[in-house]
This record gives sequence, structure tokens and C-alpha cells, in this order.
Amino acid sequence: MRGVAKDKEQNQRGSNRHADIGPSDDAVFAAVLADILGTERRKEDGGNHTGNDVLDTILSDKQLYCSQHQITLTIVADGARLDFIETMDICSIFGNALDNAIEGVEKLADPQQRLIRVAVYTQNVFLIIRVENYCTAQLSVVDGEYRTTKHDKDMHGYGIKSIRYTAEKYGGSVSADCSDNWFHLSVLLPLPEKA
Repeated sequence: MRGVAKDKEQNQRGSNRHADIGPSDDAVFAAVLADILGTERRKEDGGNHTGNDVLDTILSDKQLYCSQHQITLTIVADGARLDFIETMDICSIFGNALDNAIEGVEKLADPQQRLIRVAVYTQNVFLIIRVENYCTAQLSVVDGEYRTTKHDKDMHGYGIKSIRYTAEKYGGSVSADCSDNWFHLSVLLPLPEKA
């Protein structure tokens, strides 16, 4: 929390509050994000400890929402492997993927079916991010892409596009499919070569 105290001190002196937050300062960004989301208590109450402060903050926020809405969120994540991904890109991938999954299971009347699984791991030379949710609805596919189920289609459907754009930025790809009542979203990113 030293970074937040430093920001508050700079703000009191009239300087730009976010002047010290650079792309590599994930701990400060996570602290500010936690403060905004009200999830600072995550470490004290047995929250997520994946090895990445930004991911921990996002997952803690989503886990709190899920517990309040009878959604079971299961997480197995090696967040330390996200060290080559920019902070905002971590937010984009996980925020959009989890928001879509939560929205998908919230519609289910049976709380026993409100299931979301998150996995972050490496296999060979790839980082794999998987977000899966139970799904009973028939999903629409147009030109190989799943379409939003919301009524106002012009204002929605950008989550997976944003995830795909972010994955491509790192030379990766995104795949999505629905089978056996599970929607599977996979992000495959090549690991950077060690120097």
C-alpha cells in the first residue's frame, strides 16, 4: 500500500495523482484498482494469490460478485506467467471473459448450473487462458464468431472481439466453442523467448 500512500501524498501537493503509474508498475495499479473496486480486503480474507496482483484484484472482484449471486467460480491460475502481458491487456482479457461468463450463467434459474471455471497455465511454449461456463442456451454463430444474445446487438458483442485483438497483439489467438452444455473460451499466447 506504499504506492497508494505515495499517490495520495502527491495528490495533496497538487501533482498528477497517476504520474508515477507506468506500464510496469503493476502493484501500484492493482492497489488503485482494488481501492476503486473495494476489494482491498482480498489478501486478508483468503482471496486469490495467483502470483499477479492485477489478476488477483480482478478475480477477487468477480469472485465477490459471484458469491453474492449464487455462482460457483473455480480458479486455478499461475498468474506469475502473465508477467509479459501489459496491465491493461490483463484487464481486457479477464474482465471481458469473466463478464461474459457471468452474464451467461446469471440467466440460469438453477444455481447448481451457475458454474464458471478459470485456468491459467503453460504448455510447451504457450500460455493458455481458459474461461468456461455452463451454458444451456443455443448460441448464434455468424461468420465463425459467436454473436451476442442481447437485444441491442449494435451496442454489444465487443468482449470477444477485444480479447481477440489483445491476443493478436501478442501473436496469439482466441478460440471459442460450445459443447456438452459448456461454453469454452481459450486464449493461446506464445511465451516470449528467454534472453
